[in-house]
Amino acid sequence: MRDGRKEWDATHDVIVVGSGAGALTGALAAAGDGLDTVVLERTAPLGGTSAYSGAACWLPGTQVRERAGFDDSTEAAGDYLRALTGDAGTEHLDAFFRHAPEPVARREDDPAIAFEWRAFPDYVAAPGRMDAGRSFVPLDLAPELLGELLPLVRPAVDRDRAGEGHPDAPLSAGRALIGRLLLAATRTGRAQVRTGHHVTGLVTEDGHVTGVEARTAHGTVRVRAAHGVLLAAGGFEGDDTLRAEHRVPGSAAWSMAPRGANAGEVLRAAVGAGAATVLMDEAWWCPGAELPDGTAASRRSRAPSKGPGTVSCPPQSVRSAVLAAR
Repeated sequence: MRDGRKEWDATHDVIVVGSGAGALTGALAAAGDGLDTVVLERTAPLGGTSAYSGAACWLPGTQVRERAGFDDSTEAAGDYLRALTGDAGTEHLDAFFRHAPEPVARREDDPAIAFEWRAFPDYVAAPGRMDAGRSFVPLDLAPELLGELLPLVRPAVDRDRAGEGHPDAPLSAGRALIGRLLLAATRTGRAQVRTGHHVTGLVTEDGHVTGVEARTAHGTVRVRAAHGVLLAAGGFEGDDTLRAEHRVPGSAAWSMAPRGANAGEVLRAAVGAGAATVLMDEAWWCPGAELPDGTAASRRSRAPSKGPGTVSCPPQSVRSAVLAAR
């Protein structure tokens, strides 16, 4: 924590730290409500692990699923999620189920946002599981709709790791989700993005978080938030110390999160300011193969007609969020 009684370099109504699906959804909500919003992202492209993901959003009882002709109850979804999480965060789960349909409907009111249901079975055989799944995904996004915003969206993991940009094709999965949220937020005229801003601490005044401190290529800056700070900067799988502290197996070098991301500084800052944590030993796990340089591919697969190949299936950030893009 830093004392806020010093000069500010900039002031906004809302500061969003991170640029994944949760972060950009929060930024869009704030900007859509008329608040001057800034997104601070440490890396050059936006999207984090969300951009690598399949973008399957797990929210029960939404209009997307209703359009597909499937019935679902929040009670059954609650049974399923509680079977996985136990009693952790019961009040938060209740709020999640109660309010899940509303933000989906609100997002789809924006012409830049469009979802469809696709079969994606719930992972675990537990009470309340649905064989067809509860997830929905964004529709593919034509790159020309993004225009000059396109380079801001992180490419798929294989192309990103190879230093390549997007292929000459519509953006799909996580790239479509990040692209659509970015487009919608930008169109409000009240949201802006600042890449290369590595948030290292929270600024407090009289026990309240009033801003952030960030490293940039031009030095440290202090940004004030008149209404609030949303921390959505991913997990800590990129930090071996935090992994050991919370008994997360494996090595930071094995994480399929974007390079230079999810190192846990924002988590440390939040805990230092008094934030509570839960489920810190949980993640989205998948098998992997260690590569000669010490990094990892998520798993190896072999299609009989195509020979061996690597299937990228990046783990989600270690976090306590109920909603994640798979």
